Amino acid sequence: MLDQRNPYVDMARGTAVASAAIMLILANGCVSHGPPPPPPPYRSISIEVEDTVNPPFDHRFIDKIAVVQFSSYASQPGAGKIMADRFEQFLVEKGAYTVVSRMELSHLLREANLSLEGYLSPDAARRIGKMAGVSALLVGNVENYDMQETSWQEVVGRQWNQAKYSYDPIYGSAQKKTATIVVTVKVINTTTGEVVWSKTFRGSYWRKGPPSYVSEESDYDMFEHAMEEALEDAWLLTPYGKKRQAWVRIPRDYAAGTCAHVVAVLPDSQASRIGLAPGDVVLTYGGRQVVSGEQLQSLASAGADSQYSESSVELVVFRGSASRSFTVRPGPIGIQVQTLNVAR
Repeated sequence: MLDQRNPYVDMARGTAVASAAIMLILANGCVSHGPPPPPPPYRSISIEVEDTVNPPFDHRFIDKIAVVQFSSYASQPGAGKIMADRFEQFLVEKGAYTVVSRMELSHLLREANLSLEGYLSPDAARRIGKMAGVSALLVGNVENYDMQETSWQEVVGRQWNQAKYSYDPIYGSAQKKTATIVVTVKVINTTTGEVVWSKTFRGSYWRKGPPSYVSEESDYDMFEHAMEEALEDAWLLTPYGKKRQAWVRIPRDYAAGTCAHVVAVLPDSQASRIGLAPGDVVLTYGGRQVVSGEQLQSLASAGADSQYSESSVELVVFRGSASRSFTVRPGPIGIQVQTLNVAR
């Protein structure tokens, strides 16, 4: 009923009722979303993997390797020895191959009256490989091993000038020092004498500021920092790779406690040709469930058995959020597989 004395009262009442109705609708909308979405068809497992994605060359021919003295940068005659020492130390620490020390290699070369100065021909590489019993040589050329220094004057403060009624700049000395290392290494197959891989490694480190600050770090320490950066990709020399965190997906209903996780696909292999990729999880091979890298290798090498006498075998992997089927030939697939513990 309208209030004849004050029509604004009825307007306020109507507004209040409408507001209450709107709030009720909004509340219902916020509370009720319908049925919850279904869970994804996979489980994600956090792991630490060796980052060997797309290895630059096939490491399998290497069992023993020797690092040959690197050629030095013109202004730093000792740079070749320093870099060869660091690459040799890296290979020894990684433990991927048996490393013949340069001292032992030099002794063998002196006995055979051979020199490694200058260009290493394919014939010389084959002779050294046979003499030292190594399947690969690592040779290098230090293209830059230099410390550059620049100095200048810059504004370091302001001083009030009463006569000019303004601030005058105060200048001070500034300096920048940059340590730079550039080295190119090559891997030589001593059976063929051919270079199978070559890469240029670069590293730099600089300090900038007042001379007192720049001089706090020695040239030796600055070159060490530059060398650490240059060697960041040295893991490419080994089949092990660089450690990183990754997520691996497996089917949500996966019941086994372990799985066969593909960490690398070898170049020029049937795996690379059919499209297998790092991160795939192998589920079955020829209809058999695969739960480890060792089991997959055993099944793949059983090509001569009657069960695998056919010319092709179905390989099923889990990728992303679904299973994918591939056809492979019995025998080596061309993948590096890691067995992961995925137990709940």
